[in-house]
Amino acid sequence: KTAEADSGEWRNESADTASNGRMDIYLAYLKELNWTGHDSMLVETEKETLYHAHNTFLQTAYDHGILVGIYFVLLGIDRNQNVLGIKPVGKKEINEELYPVDQLHRISIGKSYGRISNKNFISELSKEYNLDLSNNNCVKYAAKFDVVHQILLVNL
Repeated sequence: KTAEADSGEWRNESADTASNGRMDIYLAYLKELNWTGHDSMLVETEKETLYHAHNTFLQTAYDHGILVGIYFVLLGIDRNQNVLGIKPVGKKEINEELYPVDQLHRISIGKSYGRISNKNFISELSKEYNLDLSNNNCVKYAAKFDVVHQILLVNL
């Protein structure tokens, strides 16, 4: 391994050789990830224009946002603060069985929405907070992401 003095980054030259230089491409795309995705699949670096991440998962997260890679969440309600907590659970946590399977909930994420696919949870939430979800009514709430605890906090 060698250290690049200017950037303070560590590089593994044998990994670069084995990946045909794709590590640089992966790093360029990783640096540009955000929550909402990008309109173009291109990444501009100081040296070149990259046309694809050469990794389906990374390209999808770049195109559509970080949350696209999350399929399960933990859900919780702070009734005193009227806040819904949504904690993303990744493949690593699932494989390590960190949370009981019956506490994991499916979620669908798009560029401008998130949909929890647990009818019982949503039914209880709608009863407790008098939400009219009949006839496909949609409800939008202000939310913020707690970076430290990795939880989306939705004000009910």
